[in-house]
Amino acid sequence: MCMLNMYSYVKLFVLGIVLIGFTACQGDDNDAQIITIGDEKFVVDYAITPEQKEKGLMFVEEMPDDYGMVFINAVPSYSKYWMKDTLIPLDMLFFDETNTLVYIEHSATPHDLSPRGPDVPVCTIVELNGGQAKSRNIETGMKLFTNVAQECLQSPKE
Repeated sequence: MCMLNMYSYVKLFVLGIVLIGFTACQGDDNDAQIITIGDEKFVVDYAITPEQKEKGLMFVEEMPDDYGMVFINAVPSYSKYWMKDTLIPLDMLFFDETNTLVYIEHSATPHDLSPRGPDVPVCTIVELNGGQAKSRNIETGMKLFTNVAQECLQSPKE
């Protein structure tokens, strides 16, 4: 007969809590990834499916300053975003097919339905907490680095 002492029960309990916490942090369908803009690092989730892209950061009440969401176009596209059902101000960063930041929408107002974005095709859009681009000195011309293959960057140039 195997008997566990109190120390073994505590180890099993802690292991169980850690596994539950790890599972809870995995997100809906995406694993969080790290991106870099200039020298600044962010933990991000990717909006991949049409449903994830449509929802974006809607209904999020708060978010850590080093967190964001990434949207990737299949091909370079004219992309406009609005703040429907978004509860927090967001910075929206738009990157072209060379991963160069071409446009920043600073601190977009929650619930505002005004379309926001550049008048040039973009591949990637990153949403961060409002004010993060300014406080971290993120400016147009900076590069986005990620370890996720982006279809948009693979498309043939005309």
